[in-house]
Amino acid sequence: MNKNIIEENGYSVEQSLSGYWRLMKDGEVIYDDSACEELNGGRETAEDFFCEYLKEYMKAYEQQYEGYNVSIIEDSEYYHINFNTGLGEAHYPKSDWSIEDALEDQSEI
Repeated sequence: MNKNIIEENGYSVEQSLSGYWRLMKDGEVIYDDSACEELNGGRETAEDFFCEYLKEYMKAYEQQYEGYNVSIIEDSEYYHINFNTGLGEAHYPKSDWSIEDALEDQSEI
């Protein structure tokens, strides 16, 4: 069950070179905290941690934008935007982008 929310939303759990676990999405590091005790144990413990993290911080929804049915996943750090045109998903750091600016930027590609 834990892996379902992770994999169904395009995330993965990978071990760093230092041995702790990180949450990834399309090669982007989403959650990286070597000091987090739950991420320094086994894979199952890390997956349990990330499952709870995503349940708390992830919002997935669809939105109409300029004639497109856009799939959006928000986590604590990023907007993951997919216009469903075959180009794939783009990742916008929330610290640098508003959702409106990210949608506009992605629509211009």
